[in-house]
Amino acid sequence: MERARKLTALALVVSLIGVSAATPSALLAQSCGLNVPLNVTQGDLNFTGALCVRSFTVQNGQLAVVGTVTGTLTNTVTGAITLVEQTFTALEHRSSIPSRVVT
Repeated sequence: MERARKLTALALVVSLIGVSAATPSALLAQSCGLNVPLNVTQGDLNFTGALCVRSFTVQNGQLAVVGTVTGTLTNTVTGAITLVEQTFTALEHRSSIPSRVVT
């Protein structure tokens, strides 16, 4: 379970780093409803920071989470450090579980 959580967090961090959107300072100023510490290493890269869930919303009939990822990405070979401060909106992942239970 812990390994799956770390891999999911790493996938999220990598996808967010690839996005070049500006981070609205108003969103960063909001309080954090759920703070998830992240410490993920993949190959020569290490990310240490936090994922902060700020709110939930509905987009196109699907539940979405709004939050920020902040931290540092370090290349352990070169020592290069990149500061990460990225907002995100992520849609829920639909599973194959039925939406209602028949008794």
